[in-house]
Amino acid sequence: EELDSIDGASEHFDPERFGRGIGVHHRGWTRGRGVGSPELAIGAGKAAMDHAGCAPADLCAVFVATCTPLHITKNLAAAVAQGLNSDAAGFDLRAGGAGGLEAWIAGAGAVAAGAQRVLVVASEASSHYANPEDLPNALLFGDGAAALVLGPAGESNPSKGTLLFARSGTASVAGMPFTVPGRLPPVEPSIASGMYRFQRPDDRYKRGLEKVWESAAQHVLADLAEAKQQAASLLPYGVSRPQLEALASSVQLPVDAALSLLRERGCLGSAGALALVAQHIAHSAPAEQAQVIASLAVGGGISWCSLAWLG
Repeated sequence: EELDSIDGASEHFDPERFGRGIGVHHRGWTRGRGVGSPELAIGAGKAAMDHAGCAPADLCAVFVATCTPLHITKNLAAAVAQGLNSDAAGFDLRAGGAGGLEAWIAGAGAVAAGAQRVLVVASEASSHYANPEDLPNALLFGDGAAALVLGPAGESNPSKGTLLFARSGTASVAGMPFTVPGRLPPVEPSIASGMYRFQRPDDRYKRGLEKVWESAAQHVLADLAEAKQQAASLLPYGVSRPQLEALASSVQLPVDAALSLLRERGCLGSAGALALVAQHIAHSAPAEQAQVIASLAVGGGISWCSLAWLG
């Protein structure tokens, strides 16, 4: 969807220059098209199941991460399962931009406990919460979804997609975050004041967030060293090009795939990191030797997650 206020942008704001700066050249919006996080999640889930040769009746559970659910109280994962014609148990996860990786960890735990087939989905329709008149945010956030089908390994040795380790945590950061500040349930005065739109973070929050990213990056490096593993690349949650470049410098690992996804799709929230994982698994040839891949995400809230897996 084109921004309806683009022609009315301030003369001091250059959308093309801003896009180049943050690394976003394209991003898709679903707002106004009758599509939201449930439809995106169902589409991604179906594509993942088709790719894995998984029937709806095969699913034991569906884990769905999102920051932009369609309803306040309704179980989104259950709606996704029903949309896929499955009666699998549905579990929602809320962990900001780290949600997709957290859903993967939860799904892997279910498989370890005996589940045969589990669907993990991350879906975001951020355009429904973006203010078209706030161009920096409107040009940053894109809508999208990603999904994985998990199952037990067919052999004693770890196979591609196997988690080697994972670590999660929370942190407190002062300042004004970018997250939607409106409380639930929505009330008319808050709706009228624009409280249900993404806001611009202040410098205090940005500095605090950078420290959380750096801490999470050091955790993944320490865990790799303890496991005596060396990662070939990093597939992190991408918010902006400067953030990804700083992260690449910190861990000394390439983030090319994340930069490409950010350029073509925008910032995808909880779906971002999971989309990179799904793309890597889908595009790697079965005969290729598995490499250790690290993934990392920090989400508003603030939640963070770091892990490594065989890709």
